[in-house]
Amino acid sequence: MKKFMIAFTVAALFLTSHSAFAAGPGGEIPEFKEANRAPYPSFLFDKTPDIVSVVQTPARPLANQNVKITAVVKRDVNRASLPVKTVSLFYSSNDGASWEKIEMLRSDTDGDLYLAYLPTFPSGTKVTYYVQAIDSSGSMTSEVPGMASMDGDNIKNLVGVTDVDEDDQTVPADIDVQRLEAGYDESNIYVRLVVEGKPGKGEINGRGMYVYLMPVLNLDIHGGGLASLFDVPILAYAPILSSYLGVEPQGLFRLSELLATKKSIPGSDVKLKKGAHELLLRFKRVALGESKSGRFEIAALTSAIKNMDGLLPWEAAPFLTIYLRNHEYTVASTAPEPVAFKAGVAQIDITPPVGTPLSGYGDRKGEPSKGVHDPLMAQALVLDAGGEKIVFITADFFYIRRNFYKTVARMIEEETGIPRDHVMISASHSHSSSGGMFPELALLGGAVSPGLLEAVEKKFVKVTVDANKKLQPAKVGVGMGEAPELTQNRREGGGSDSSAPTDPELRVLRVDDLKGKPIAVLYNFSAHPTVLGGSNRLFSAEFPGATRKEVDKLFPGAIALFANSCLGNSGPNCPGDCGGGFKTIEKQGSLFADHIKQIMNGIKTSEKAPFSFISQEIMILPDLDMWTTMNALRIGDAAFVTAPGEPYVEIGFPVKAASKDMGLPITFILGNTNDGVGYIIPKEWYDKHVYEALFSMFGSTEGEFVRDQMIRLVKQLK
Repeated sequence: MKKFMIAFTVAALFLTSHSAFAAGPGGEIPEFKEANRAPYPSFLFDKTPDIVSVVQTPARPLANQNVKITAVVKRDVNRASLPVKTVSLFYSSNDGASWEKIEMLRSDTDGDLYLAYLPTFPSGTKVTYYVQAIDSSGSMTSEVPGMASMDGDNIKNLVGVTDVDEDDQTVPADIDVQRLEAGYDESNIYVRLVVEGKPGKGEINGRGMYVYLMPVLNLDIHGGGLASLFDVPILAYAPILSSYLGVEPQGLFRLSELLATKKSIPGSDVKLKKGAHELLLRFKRVALGESKSGRFEIAALTSAIKNMDGLLPWEAAPFLTIYLRNHEYTVASTAPEPVAFKAGVAQIDITPPVGTPLSGYGDRKGEPSKGVHDPLMAQALVLDAGGEKIVFITADFFYIRRNFYKTVARMIEEETGIPRDHVMISASHSHSSSGGMFPELALLGGAVSPGLLEAVEKKFVKVTVDANKKLQPAKVGVGMGEAPELTQNRREGGGSDSSAPTDPELRVLRVDDLKGKPIAVLYNFSAHPTVLGGSNRLFSAEFPGATRKEVDKLFPGAIALFANSCLGNSGPNCPGDCGGGFKTIEKQGSLFADHIKQIMNGIKTSEKAPFSFISQEIMILPDLDMWTTMNALRIGDAAFVTAPGEPYVEIGFPVKAASKDMGLPITFILGNTNDGVGYIIPKEWYDKHVYEALFSMFGSTEGEFVRDQMIRLVKQLK
């Protein structure tokens, strides 16, 4: 009977708890500050943050590249959990001899996304890193620095959490847990307790029997947390087990089996090492069962049992969840190595219902559309470059807004596993595309049509999912020609023969299947799709749509993607008498297709090419905590770099020059990509108070700032 009462009392310790009142920010909200001194206010909140994913960009860093680390860290809102307080990145470049800590920034658009940048390192440097998240109670989830190892009395590569109750009023000082740590090696898990008193007493000394009990949950099996304490493994150091039950004072037990078997879990092989103020326990990982995720949760529970009728309060030290993983890379000693490619491409109709207003001209006054001349489309090209996937999405959109981009990128990651950082979305900027989506663009796109934006977001995700499903081994190549007759400087006037600066380059990315048949054609050119004026009420993709139609005739089965370039002061042009209106668009499409065909015929595709991809978050307005995203990538001898709005051609010239100086002669500048911050113009034009200056949202030097960011990104590609 006595043995039963001891076991029952131990179980009761686990199952007895109280909830604390939530502390408010003050003012009219009552606060119960005494709850901060309670021994176990967070015990029911046993779900530490989930480190859902950790992504490194670029995947194969070069010596001159900053490495972006993003982590998706979530609070489980469906279970008792507390808010994420901080997420930190730890890195080492000397095999773990020392570690540097960076506090990761929370994304401005996604509360579950955190980011940080690792510094550049010399070629050949091996860099190891891991991510750690702490909730508002001080409980922690952490990846680990590496495998644990013993060196005399010291043990390396444990991670741990410190108890925040520095002045504990209820737990006897000599059993109060100060810190809980854990780690692993190929066969074992290590758990270390640092306590204020001497951990080896465990005697009845007038104040009770001291026990240290640590549930160790394999979260692939025990997803319910501490709800089923009778059935989860409990790592224990409790001399009363030896005194009253005749078992070892340390072991890995299940309460449901303890009375019947008086034995620890078979194969656990628990070893104990005691210090003046610490316990170090080691046991076999196999005793916890198989864990594909490598996630294990541990809590340190202490108690002092005075007698069967009165239990001194017990304490749950902060919970600790560990992932048996970390991350590493070695900085490449040469330029990007050629990698094999796979590609998949798809397109989808995104034309809104007739009656939705068009976007692009304020003089339409948000009036409803009257029909569809040609469909608005979105295309997705997924490239798998040696296992690293990126997504190009192009669309007959007026603007890409940041929240839209971030939402779609997150949804794509959730549906496909492609990191959200690796998604690029470009708007053609057709002034006859759909309005009715962004309230901040109501002046140019009319009132919001309920549900339209959400429907389009889902279509962008669907077209990417479809493209990803079509991945096949592919050959890639790039080429460039000129189409000076199809663009003009609309700010300084004149046609293609004007002395005003224009960018006549037509850049083409060709993607073939292994038989040499084109499956995707991405072309990049500087010109506003503004042939149709404000009087038009029919949806149209303008010249990008007409070009798509002609490319399909020339290369049946291939999907054409258009990414506008330095369009800020680039207007459309059509040589000779093109007929006006939709006839002009058809003529432009035919001329573009002829140029594309000529360039395509000169492109030599290859199954392998050098590849590198960079993603950069830019704080574009620090005082208001406003961010934008820019990307750069290299495919073969071509550079691609994104701009978050409409650059003047003068902004692009030095970027292309810097790229050429690096031996990358073709530079795709993808304007209106990932964001729409308005016009990106040189300071000299801002100071002239031209129309574009009115919509150059971030001041007179924004153009030079974005230009410098593009140059900085391009210079990291080689």
